[in-house]
Amino acid sequence: MAFTLPDLPYAYDALAGAGMSQETLEFHHDLHHKAYVDNGNKLLEGS
Repeated sequence: MAFTLPDLPYAYDALAGAGMSQETLEFHHDLHHKAYVDNGNKLLEGS
C-alpha cells in the first residue's frame, strides 16, 4: 500500500494571521512533504 499526501484541511492562506504566508505553506506541503511521501513510496517498491 502506497503512502499518499492528503490535502490540507484548510486553505493555504489560513495561517497568514499566525505569521505563515501562503507561499511558505505551499512550499512546505506541496514540495517538502510531497518529497517525503514520494521517497517513502520508492523505498516501499524495493521491499
